[in-house]
Amino acid sequence: MLIIRAINIISSWLIFKQPMNLSIYTKEFKYNWTLAAPVMLGMLGHTFVSFVDNIMVGQLGTAELAAVSLGNSFMFIAMSIGIGFSTAITP
Repeated sequence: MLIIRAINIISSWLIFKQPMNLSIYTKEFKYNWTLAAPVMLGMLGHTFVSFVDNIMVGQLGTAELAAVSLGNSFMFIAMSIGIGFSTAITP
């Protein structure tokens, strides 16, 4: 009897299902973009600075370039973890 009731509920839901209204989902895009844009620009700026660091230090030698690249990698990991925590903490 319970299975028949579940089938009736599912079939009635499928019959009276409304078409999907995309405006419900897209109305928050502008707000999300305003929140994400500064983070994206900050990460892009960090990547650009790391790139310029590698170009400048690359002229000194391979060991120096390896040291700067390793430091930039650690910094990127630290920034990613920090951004991840700040994203997870926000309500």
